Amino acid sequence: MQLELPWERGIAPSEQPRFASSKDCQFWSIFKPRRREGDKWVDIDGPGLNDWRIATLEPKKDSDPARTAL
Repeated sequence: MQLELPWERGIAPSEQPRFASSKDCQFWSIFKPRRREGDKWVDIDGPGLNDWRIATLEPKKDSDPARTAL
């Protein structure tokens, strides 16, 4: 399983194999990217709907540290 792959040191989070697009997934046909053209759907290149999105969260300048602490 893809999520069982180990974290690889020295590789950016967005490049980690465990977070790669899972085009071999049995449900890829449901999640693959498409675009509507007229009355039909056309497959396109790009991330699927079930792909990971790596985000960086930072507090706003006027955030209250007491409310954002875990």
